[in-house]
Amino acid sequence: ALSLPADCINPLLVTDAGGGLLAATDAGVFASADQGETWRALLDLPGVISLATAGDITLAGVIDQGVQRVSPPAGAPPLPSLSARSLLGLALSPQFDQQPIAFVYGPQEGLWRTTDGGHHWDNQSGDLPSLDVAAVALAPDFAASQVAVAATPAGLLVSTDAGAAWARASEEDVRLLAYSPNGQTLAASFAAGAVRFTHDLGQTWQPVPGPWDAGGRVAALAVDDEGFYYVA
Repeated sequence: ALSLPADCINPLLVTDAGGGLLAATDAGVFASADQGETWRALLDLPGVISLATAGDITLAGVIDQGVQRVSPPAGAPPLPSLSARSLLGLALSPQFDQQPIAFVYGPQEGLWRTTDGGHHWDNQSGDLPSLDVAAVALAPDFAASQVAVAATPAGLLVSTDAGAAWARASEEDVRLLAYSPNGQTLAASFAAGAVRFTHDLGQTWQPVPGPWDAGGRVAALAVDDEGFYYVA
């Protein structure tokens, strides 16, 4: 057991720079530069449930307190217009330093987008069939293709213009999404427990058989370029 000063650990994140670690916890965000031997506090807020980082920018999703900047600078005020939003997740453009597009989403708040690195946020939920957005994934070649996908109870939503507009590609309740690193495969879990994959943005699906077919909830999902699936 490591000496992290918190009881409830949510996401753990390995940063690009030097193999550092970030931990989102019930006591805030902590960082370690020595593989978890020692930790320093970066954000003193309870209920941090999600993290996203790109270069030297780190954002945290906090229960009932919206999106907070972790760095830079640490402890900055919450992002404008989102401080009272219940947001579940964050998705950053893979080339955020050149293309500062990001999405935040939640079970009641729908989908919000920034195109200027978080200085301004626009509510993209007006034309969505559901405000319960469970997951957002950006294509690995997002900078060129502008393709983003969102999981909702009303089905898989697809955008081909970096989130400016969304279209429903399928109508079954989608819970999780994961792209293969090469972007050729999009995997998804569904409310009934099924796991499937698509090569055409949800126009057709193929099953991934497994114990999840008997029901239950998929908690995490990943797929690699060789077609190996990892399901929790």
